[in-house]
Amino acid sequence: MCTSAAIHRYVGNVATQGHPDRILAVSCVGIVFPGDELIVELRHISMCDGNIVISIETTNSHGDKFLTGSAEIKQPTTVYVFIGQDS
Repeated sequence: MCTSAAIHRYVGNVATQGHPDRILAVSCVGIVFPGDELIVELRHISMCDGNIVISIETTNSHGDKFLTGSAEIKQPTTVYVFIGQDS
């Protein structure tokens, strides 16, 4: 459970560029043992209703896969402004 919380915090810092309130859902499955050095890989895999879906894969230093999951992240608000041709 502690590892899942750490992964959630990592996703909040990296995938949302410091805006963890944009995380809509995170799901993780796996077991990590004390003392393991973890390597976390985030990969944009799809879009769902305009939200980014990323996969989460956590391995140890030997390459053994320990924890996998996914997260759905809301896109940041973006505005494109066209002020006209004569400007």
